[in-house]
Amino acid sequence: MGEVGSPEVGAVPSLARLSPGLATAVSARPAVIECWFVEDAGGGKLAKKPAALLLRQGAESPPLRPDLAPERYLKIHDPAGALQAAFRQYPRDAPAPRCEMSLYVPLPASAKWLSGLTPEQSCPRALDGTWLMVSMSSPFLSLSSLLRPQSEPQPEPALITMATAVLTVFTHTPTPRIPMGQDALLDLSFAYVPLTPKAPSLTPGPPPFGLEWRRQHLGKGHLLLAVTPGLNGQVPAAREGAVAFAAWDDDEPWGPWTGNGTFWLPAVRPSQEGTYLATVHLPYLQGQITLELAVLKPPKVALTPAPLVWAAPGEAPPELLCLVSHFYPSHGLEVEWELRGGPEGRLQKAEGQRWLSALRHHSDGSLSLSAHLQLPPVTSEQHGARYACRVHHPSLSALGRSAEVTLQVAGLSGPSLEDGIGLFLSAFLLLGLLKALGWAAAYLTTQNSMEKAPVSVWEEEEDGATFTVTSRQYQPLDSLAPRPPLRSSRKLRAGTLEALVRHLLDARTSGADMTFTAAFLATHRAFTSTPALLGLMVDRLEALESHPADELERTKGVAISVLSTWLASHPEDFGSEVKGQLDRLESFFLRTGYAAGEGIVGGGADLIRNLRSLVDPQTPELPKPLALPGDPPADPTDVLVYLADHLAEQLTLLDAELFLNLVPSQCLGGLWGHRDRPGHSHLCPSVRATVTQFNKVAGAVVSSVLGATSTGEGLGDVTVRPLRPPQRARLLEKWIRVAEECRLLRNFSSVYAVVSALQSSPIHRLRAAWGEATRDSLRVFSSLCQIFSEEDNYSQSRELLLQVRPHSLAFLPSPPTPIPHVTLFCHRQEVKLQPSLEPNSKKSPRSASRGGGVVPYLGTFLKDLVMLDAASKDELENGYINFDKRRKEFAVLSELRRLQNECRGYDLRPDPDIQRWLQGLRPLTEAQSHRVSCEVETPGSSDPPAPRVLRPTLVISQWTEVLGSVGGPTPLVSWDRPSVGAEEVPGTPAPLLTRLAQHMKWPSVSSLDSALESTPALQSPADPSHLSPPASSPRPSRGHRRSASCGSPLSGGAEGASKGPGCGGGAPGPGTSDCRIIRVQMELGEDGSVYKSILVTSQDKAPSVISRVLKKNNRDSAVASEYELVQLLPGERGQGLGGKADSGGEWRPLVGMLPHPGVVRE
Repeated sequence: MGEVGSPEVGAVPSLARLSPGLATAVSARPAVIECWFVEDAGGGKLAKKPAALLLRQGAESPPLRPDLAPERYLKIHDPAGALQAAFRQYPRDAPAPRCEMSLYVPLPASAKWLSGLTPEQSCPRALDGTWLMVSMSSPFLSLSSLLRPQSEPQPEPALITMATAVLTVFTHTPTPRIPMGQDALLDLSFAYVPLTPKAPSLTPGPPPFGLEWRRQHLGKGHLLLAVTPGLNGQVPAAREGAVAFAAWDDDEPWGPWTGNGTFWLPAVRPSQEGTYLATVHLPYLQGQITLELAVLKPPKVALTPAPLVWAAPGEAPPELLCLVSHFYPSHGLEVEWELRGGPEGRLQKAEGQRWLSALRHHSDGSLSLSAHLQLPPVTSEQHGARYACRVHHPSLSALGRSAEVTLQVAGLSGPSLEDGIGLFLSAFLLLGLLKALGWAAAYLTTQNSMEKAPVSVWEEEEDGATFTVTSRQYQPLDSLAPRPPLRSSRKLRAGTLEALVRHLLDARTSGADMTFTAAFLATHRAFTSTPALLGLMVDRLEALESHPADELERTKGVAISVLSTWLASHPEDFGSEVKGQLDRLESFFLRTGYAAGEGIVGGGADLIRNLRSLVDPQTPELPKPLALPGDPPADPTDVLVYLADHLAEQLTLLDAELFLNLVPSQCLGGLWGHRDRPGHSHLCPSVRATVTQFNKVAGAVVSSVLGATSTGEGLGDVTVRPLRPPQRARLLEKWIRVAEECRLLRNFSSVYAVVSALQSSPIHRLRAAWGEATRDSLRVFSSLCQIFSEEDNYSQSRELLLQVRPHSLAFLPSPPTPIPHVTLFCHRQEVKLQPSLEPNSKKSPRSASRGGGVVPYLGTFLKDLVMLDAASKDELENGYINFDKRRKEFAVLSELRRLQNECRGYDLRPDPDIQRWLQGLRPLTEAQSHRVSCEVETPGSSDPPAPRVLRPTLVISQWTEVLGSVGGPTPLVSWDRPSVGAEEVPGTPAPLLTRLAQHMKWPSVSSLDSALESTPALQSPADPSHLSPPASSPRPSRGHRRSASCGSPLSGGAEGASKGPGCGGGAPGPGTSDCRIIRVQMELGEDGSVYKSILVTSQDKAPSVISRVLKKNNRDSAVASEYELVQLLPGERGQGLGGKADSGGEWRPLVGMLPHPGVVRE
């Protein structure tokens, strides 16, 4: 649309200065509308010239406009009064509407159902001459008018052209806002002035006309309604229940006539909002206006736990969950956390860590989400403070809508130790000044106000649970004062499932483990199911119905708080499978403690309602794929068309969307490691989606550098684009720039995907292409490789994650349906590029405008969790669930949740072109990429002679020492024993696994799912030179089958060496454990290598170890007698281990695990 106002500054007064009220009946001054005359300037360009419309002159002469050409200064003759009627309701203080004017050519309507309006396709002579179409738009008016100007301008007193308004169409509601579910009524008025005077040959009365309403979408849009009053022709059927009141308002024989075309749409839905086109058809004339329909639904706001939230002094209250449900649209929604009252006694912004969940789509088109607030530890001064969740939305008033809870600080019924000391001091001050001065002197000379005595730790057994009790004795300030009582804390170490549930419902009582609930809810899927857990909780509540009323009420309150926390933190746990247990829970609330007729009230009502909203099936609207399966594959070399920063933004947008929808509990080693077992294909869908995206990015890099597109699974089903080494070098440089831009965006997942693809064998071996790359690109690539160096267990990338600052929240759409797996090429071969990028290089200024989120490399966390799962048993010897193991896993999951919160800081917009290109790529298989790479550069031109074929070997190396640093400073041997160290703080990130790189290679997330990958064989750590090839001898890495080394449980197998005596069951302390996690490498010659890990003890015999190794490598364990277990000593000398005492004796146990690696030789 054109602009409003005088085109030239100072030429004439603006419309607001010309008339205080636009075209009102009381104004005697001329009403002038400033317009732009738009015409074709040739070459596909448009030219705009100033124009003006004089709507009503009044008693005065028209104002002089020397700045306008006479044919663009129009005095409007409006016999029907439509223009004045359109502006009669226009607000006085509103800005003038935008106005555009262009030439118009009368033509017959093109639609078949309108053919009856123009039986003669040639226009009558009365329509010859110049026609103008004027369009006006504002928030209060949308108008279109066809003008017929006179051929000659009026000479005096001002050069002005007379024009008649022939057909005018307008609406007073151009932007209707309709509540969802209510009927929409879109008003439309029109007027027609016939050009031909009355004549006996003409039929008196208004002419027939056509009316159509369309919803604009991808071009012409969808026809919703078509009517032709006065004609008997067939019209398209109405859609979506639309109705129009199409009729002339009067029946004057010769006009002018006014009509009504108001549109009615019943029970509008979100899918019906958008741009609507209303067109009035007359013979050879058409008038059209646009309306923007917006659908609104105010949100419902509920805050849990409610109405009270409990916490002990110095402890953090449970996470607050603000459920914002059934609203529309998503844009314009804001959630604020307020503190009402508190120590300062005023309204203020609540402190704490906050984040928003992803949007959930309901079947009616409405949306829901949850806002989370994790409060910091509280003090007694905050008792009674009220926390409120305030929601702002376009459908609400300026104040929005809110819900609140009251904070109750436990322990205020009696004085705490600090309060007792204060009362003691006050009593002495009252007794006498001398005693007070003595007390003050004693206080000033005290170096430490409270000295801790040595900590006492022991275990207690209680009702199927084992607790670790820590007791501390504090010293009083006055040496003569009586010693305060011991302070003790209990932490549940292990127990039966029933005991854990019982402790869960007692977790909010005095002296209980305040961190147990969060760890239990986050990891419970590793040892039970959600329906079973919910059923046990209901069983516990029902068992208390016969107990005293106060005990039942207290337990019910704790249950509501626990369930509310569960719902807030893990809404994905509640699906249709828990409906039966939810019915039981609702019946329990209705049966206990509520008067008849009242129903469930308070927190129980909110809880049941929120649970029902998740259990009810929802049908989210899945995004339409940009690239369809039948479309031709995209050209991988088109990566050169896109800017590196734009491509990095789109990769980050996709990765952030998947990471935000990642369910942290699906990363647990006990779940992710069992995903490939029969019947477990449904496990961990959010993790699989992230793996798939990683593989797609790496596959895009390999395909583009090779210039190849896969057309099938066969080796020959490849289309290769001939490229010279300099062209291939430009592709390498492009992807290096993309990886660097991803690093600036803190998208470490795509950075690692690109780097690993460039380090893969098919790309790394292209010496001619790498030789053409610029030095700066190689320096940047070397810097990126250093970030993901496996030294000290990816310490550099972990430190970068810790440096990320939290940023503001942002909404992201739900993830698309996971796509099939694409094989990734591993990257064990190092590229020896010595120049490195300066560590303090300046960041791109664009990164600040694109938000400050972070997307981590998920493989690091999967590895940590799998190692934790392997290092400790799920159950102790007595069958109790090992909950110490779950606490360590919860620390890693908490780090993932923190990073998800920071990931919301991105502010990126999708680019359909780039995303369509990414979806249209057809990556190569490993065999195809290797063949194409060898065709690009033959092995003789880039590689040294192939090594001789090796006989199958198994390399075993000790791995236990690296496990002690996972999840805390406690050594491995004490993971199944109580710790006597400082109390653990859940939620803190796991320490770095500082020595992992010396023993294990964790290539990428993709290796968790890939069946056959390209990577060199990992040599024994006994020879460090085998860890990577020499820089002077780059050669293609050999393919090998990699086990799920960071994805499958590192356990011993069916025989269970983990059940051997002494493994995790000995006394705590370094050096006392006789079990070891060992890494097994089977070299298969040119077929590659396999890596596995098992747990062995000193009581295991060599045949059982060899048998488990063969079984884990899918070999026949019956041939175990053909192997022997030897220790590989320096100098490649082998020494037998665990052999027979003599030719007829029995096999001896492994009496010692030496620090040198062992080898199983055929």
